[in-house]
Amino acid sequence: MSATNKPARILLLEWVAALAGVALLIPRLLQLAAVSSSLLTWPWQFDYTEGVNLNATYLLAHGADIYRHNGPDSFVSASYTPIFYLLNVPFTLAGGPTFGPGRFISLCATLSIAALLAYVVRLATLRWPFGVAAAALWLSLSPVIVWSALYQQNMPALSFGLAGLAWALRRPQSRATYWAVVLFGLAFYTKQTALDAAVAATLWLVLRDFRRGLRFGMLLAAVILAPFAAANLLTAGGLWEHTVGNHILPWGFERFSKTLGKLWGEYWPLLVWASAAVVGAFARVALRLRAGEKTKAGIADPFVPASLYFLVSAASTTLRIGREGSNYNHLLDLLLPACLLAGMSLGIVFRRLERSASMQAWVQHGLGPAAALGMLAAQTFAFNDAHSWYRGVWPSAAHDTQMRLISNLVAATPGDLYSEDAYLLLSNGRRVRYDDAFQFTSLAKAGRWDDSAFNQALRDRRFKLVLLEYANGRFTKAGLEAFEANYENLYEDIRYSFVPKP
Repeated sequence: MSATNKPARILLLEWVAALAGVALLIPRLLQLAAVSSSLLTWPWQFDYTEGVNLNATYLLAHGADIYRHNGPDSFVSASYTPIFYLLNVPFTLAGGPTFGPGRFISLCATLSIAALLAYVVRLATLRWPFGVAAAALWLSLSPVIVWSALYQQNMPALSFGLAGLAWALRRPQSRATYWAVVLFGLAFYTKQTALDAAVAATLWLVLRDFRRGLRFGMLLAAVILAPFAAANLLTAGGLWEHTVGNHILPWGFERFSKTLGKLWGEYWPLLVWASAAVVGAFARVALRLRAGEKTKAGIADPFVPASLYFLVSAASTTLRIGREGSNYNHLLDLLLPACLLAGMSLGIVFRRLERSASMQAWVQHGLGPAAALGMLAAQTFAFNDAHSWYRGVWPSAAHDTQMRLISNLVAATPGDLYSEDAYLLLSNGRRVRYDDAFQFTSLAKAGRWDDSAFNQALRDRRFKLVLLEYANGRFTKAGLEAFEANYENLYEDIRYSFVPKP
C-alpha cells in the first residue's frame, strides 16, 4: 500500500466502520423518533415532575415568587434553578399551561448534545466518523430515549455543560476560554446539579496552567455564586431552601443498588469501554512524561478532560442515585461522558492504523479497532426496550380518551380539588395548592414541613375530588390515616379518583 493512497483508504475504512456501527443502532434511533414524537403531541402529563415544573412555570408567568418559604397552607416545590421555567414563561403566557414548548426545548437540547459530541470527538481525533458514531450511541441510550422530550431540565442543562467543555477544549490557551464560564453558568442555572463538566474543565485547565486555571475557577465561582447569593437574599433564603435544602433527603443502599444494577445490567459494555479509555488516557500521559515531554504537553491531550469529566460524573452520580426520590434520569450525567470517551477512543485506535507501514503492523494495530467495534456491537445486544426504564402511562389513543374523561370530571367537580397530576388542575383553571406530594411528604416525615393543615383538609373532606397516580398516594402516616378514613375510591384507571365518603 503506497503512502499516498494510505490516508484515503484509512478515511474510507473509518467511515465504513462508523456507519456500520450506526447501522446497528438504527432500531434504537427509530425508537427515539417514535417516543419523542409521541410525547411532543401528547397533551397530558407523562412524568410526575413535569406537572411540578409546569406549575412553577405557570406561577412565575403570573408574577408569583416560586421560591417563597412554604407554610402549612400550601406547598410550591420549584425544585430547580430558574432558566428552564423562564424559557417556558412566554409560551405559558401565550397559550396557557401546556407541555409542548418545554418538551420541544428538551428534544432540541437532546439533539444538540449529539451534535456537540460529534464536534468534540472531531476536535480530539480530527475525524468526523467517530463523532457521528458517538452521537448515534448517545441517541440510542434508553434513558435518553425516555427523557429526550420531557418537560424537564435534564437535557438543556447537560447541553449547556457539554457546550462549555467544547468551548474550553477549542480555546484552552486563549482569553476566549473564559467565555466557557457563561455556558457552565447557564448549565447550573438550568439545573443546580449540572456541574460535572464545569468541574472537569476547571481541573484540566489548572493542570495545564495553574494560574490560568485558577483564574478560570475563580471566575466560574463568581458567575455561579454571586447571582445565587443575590437571588437567595431577595427570596429571604427561599432559593437555597427549594434548590438545595429540600433535596437533602435520606440516602438508601437499596435504591442505590437497584439503580446501579439497572445501569450495569444494560450498559456494562459502554462503562467498561469508557473505563478502559480513561486508563489508556492516563497511561499515555505517564508514558509521555517518562519520555521527557513537558507536563503541559501530556495534559493537553483532549482525552484528559474527557476522562476527568467521566470520573467527576461517576463520583457525583454515585452520590445522587441512592437519594430518596432519585430516578434513572440521574444516570444521563454519567452516560454522556461515556459516549464521548467511546467516540474518542475509536479515533485513537484507528489513528494507529494510519501509521502502520506493513501488513504485520496493520494486523497488530487492527486489534484496537476490532476491540472497540466489538464493544459497540456488545452494547447494541445489551440494550433493553426503553419502555422498561419508565413505569408510567405511555401515550396512546385509549389513554388519551381516558385522560379526557378524567379532565371532564375535574371540570365538573365544584370546590377544592387535590391532584398529583398538576396539569389536570391547571388546564381546567384550578389552583394547585399542594404541587409535589413526594417532596412535601418527605419533608414532613423529616419534620421540615408542617403538613397539619393538609391533613386537616383531608379530615374535613374539603377536597371534593382527589386524584392520585397510585392507589395509596404519597402521604405521611397521619395523612394516610386521614385520607383512608374520609375518602373512598370512585374508580381507578390511569389516575386513581377518590371522593369524600358520604
